[in-house]
This record gives sequence, structure tokens and C-alpha cells, in this order.
Amino acid sequence: MNIQQIPQHELARLREKAKEQAGSQFEYQEYYTKLLTRRLNGEPLQYIEEYIPFYSIQINVDERCLIPRPETEYLIEIIKNNIDSPKNILDDGTGTGFIALMLKKLYKESNVEAVDISEQALELAKENARINDLEVTFTVSNLLENVEKNNYDIVVANLPYIPTETLQNLDNEVINYEPIIALDGGPDGLIYINELIKQIEENEFKGGGEGFYGAVIMAGGEGVRLLPLTEKTPKPMIRVGGMPLIERQVKRIVKAGIARIFISVNHLSHVIENFFGDGEKFGVPIQYL
Repeated sequence: MNIQQIPQHELARLREKAKEQAGSQFEYQEYYTKLLTRRLNGEPLQYIEEYIPFYSIQINVDERCLIPRPETEYLIEIIKNNIDSPKNILDDGTGTGFIALMLKKLYKESNVEAVDISEQALELAKENARINDLEVTFTVSNLLENVEKNNYDIVVANLPYIPTETLQNLDNEVINYEPIIALDGGPDGLIYINELIKQIEENEFKGGGEGFYGAVIMAGGEGVRLLPLTEKTPKPMIRVGGMPLIERQVKRIVKAGIARIFISVNHLSHVIENFFGDGEKFGVPIQYL
């Protein structure tokens, strides 16, 4: 990367960061040079700035965790617009803790718990809880391995979803700086998502006093998302992202009692629609978003 490739708005943000750190004009130039060098080396701007605004909270970020993506705010919107007063919320694969913390801010009376396989990630998540003065319980766990309860009204999971063989195609600033464990979703990108669905079924999640709303599984622009229930939808829904699921996966989802499948179409919409059709072969209606 050369300086001509760095957008002006990023250079302006680097200058602001240098001003925050510097105590004099001499120090400012020194700090700015160091920050600019880091960006020229490909380090993500968010790591250099050390924090990002997310929805209505501030989240510190560093190389212990994946950088929260802006599109994840859409997940928060889905939950906020569909769920009223959940008693118990579980965020699986919490990373920086941004989803759990935002849900705690939205649902102040709810009990919010968050788990992650990475102890380092949870250290950062706890820091973010203190910064935002929000109370969330954090536990080290490989998916639901150390989760003792099964009465969650909402299960949210932002899990790795990128197929292993395609990791090499990611931008250098992603593959060289962000933790691979938070990106690698196994051979088909669905290894953790599949396992979480399986564990939810095996643990017979029942929900709190108002019933189980269903898992909300977020997988960036690809993979599977189980959306929360509304009063008019008696069973969980699934939103399938840009990557079409193989037929056996969809049938397994249907067998688990999913009532409707929502498919987000992008530039591959014709491929996805040709594969899934109207859902007749799966026995469920399919709606394209």
C-alpha cells in the first residue's frame, strides 16, 4: 500500500488520532508518522484507532478479536423490531462483546450472557462492558459446552463462516491481522453453525417465561441466520445469506421444525433462486429478500 491508496478521510482520522496522543507539535508529527506507517503496512484502521462506534455504544478493538462489521447492526435491528422483553439472552462467539452489550443496553431488565472459546477475546469483551457500564456475564466456552442453562429466549451467534480454502482470498489486512479462529468456518464454512444448531436441538432449549424465540445465527454476508420469532410466526425462521446451502443442510433445517426460509439475494441471485426455487422440494415456502 502507498499513501496515494489511502483515502483522505482515513488520513484525517489518523491525524486526529495523532492529536489525541501528542502533547506537542513535535510529538504530533512523530505519532502521525508512526500511525501512517502502520496503515501503510496494511494494519486495519480500526486497530490503529483502537475503538469503533457500534450502534449506540463504543467498542474497543485490537488483534485479540475480529473487528465488528457494520452490517451486524442489521442483526440488532432485526432483534429490536421483533422481540419484546426477553428474559434470558445468550451471545455465542461474542468476540469483542459488541452484540451482547448492545442487547443489554436495549433490554436493560434482561439477563445477558456471552461465551467465546478465546480467553483473550473475553478479556477484551469485559473491558468493553466496563467502558459502557453494562452488566453481562462472560464465560469461556466452545459453543454451548460450558453453558448450563437451556432457558434462553434468544440465542445470538456471530460465528466463523468462511470456508477454509477461501481464506487466502481475503484482503491482506484481514488475513494478516485479524484472528483466523474468528474467520475459519471449516471446509464448507458451516462447521460451527451446524454444530450450534445441533447443540441447541440436543439441549432442548425451551426459552423463558415467554417461550423460545429461536436462534439468531449471524454469518456476515454468507452462511445461515436463524431469525427471532414474532407473535405471528410460531416457529423459528432461517435467513440464508449470499451462499446457497447444500440441499441436505436445508432439509435438516426443515426437519428441525423451521417454518419459513428467508434468502437474501445479491449478485448471485439467479444462481440462488435457480437452486432453491419456491421451496416446494423442501416442503417450506421460500421468500427472497
